[in-house]
Amino acid sequence: IFDQFLGTFLLLVCICAITDKSNMQVEKQLIPLSVGFTVLGLGISLGYNCGYAVNPARDLAPRIFSALAGWGPGVFTEYNHWWVVPVLACHVGGVAGAWAYYIAVEVNWPEEGNEAENTGQCGQQENKPDGQHGKGKNYLQYANMYQPTQ
Repeated sequence: IFDQFLGTFLLLVCICAITDKSNMQVEKQLIPLSVGFTVLGLGISLGYNCGYAVNPARDLAPRIFSALAGWGPGVFTEYNHWWVVPVLACHVGGVAGAWAYYIAVEVNWPEEGNEAENTGQCGQQENKPDGQHGKGKNYLQYANMYQPTQ
């Protein structure tokens, strides 16, 4: 039971970290690859015990299909109603993972527009051309940042 909770918990913590704009700043094109490697790593490390149950639809949908296809309610009653565990543990783990990331990381980021965000060492404003502070909004701003000033 705990591996399914832990797998989904870690998956959501990693997805929140990858997609948080204030955190790792992963390029949009690399987000699917990063999430894919996260799922691969979780599957390799935790998937052997109970069959990679980080997605409740992976277990529930085949059971519903089997029940409708003629196997009857036995697909839900076997092994002391074990089908409930992957569904509930994954949902609880996902919610707990998202909340853990929010409480541990997101709450501690400084608010946007805060003056401390645009400062360099010792609280001094960084002098950048054209009054830019922090990262540029597109690649043209990056190209213009390093042009010699007159």
